[in-house]
Amino acid sequence: MRNPRALSIIFTSVMAAAPALANDIFPLGCFARDYSTEHLSAHPSQVVERLRLNFYQLEGSAPDSLLYFNVIALMADQGHAAQDGLGGNVMTETGFCNRPSGCGVEADGGTFEITQFDGDMIEFTTSHLRVGMNRADDYDGVYSSLGETYDAETTYRLYAAQPEACSEF
Repeated sequence: MRNPRALSIIFTSVMAAAPALANDIFPLGCFARDYSTEHLSAHPSQVVERLRLNFYQLEGSAPDSLLYFNVIALMADQGHAAQDGLGGNVMTETGFCNRPSGCGVEADGGTFEITQFDGDMIEFTTSHLRVGMNRADDYDGVYSSLGETYDAETTYRLYAAQPEACSEF
């Protein structure tokens, strides 16, 4: 007969290793972070100085319907943002989240996975998530990625914030 304690430990280990949102819990509301000079100095590849992520549903939609997001990033003057001359620029993107498969932007704009969420804090991981801005002299806009490199994942930790933090940058 199998040892029930060993099975319990194995089950607990498997559940701990499972994605945090396997039960379809998705956040709603605004999450924000302003990175300090010290943090940016310690992470020279980081491409954002300020980051906002707002999750919402369309008015009148069912609780289990599609979830949308807006991301707003003040690009840092370091990493590939600095190399591309985008430091100090505000860049945005909008996308959607399909339960339980994750969040993304249409037209190969990238994806992210929510790896941790506890109501007051969210962590998301991406290897590419497009952000962009339109310039008067550039019809197609200018784009960058929140991924620090193009060959590895980047994780951001943001904290619950008042709605105005995601509308006033």
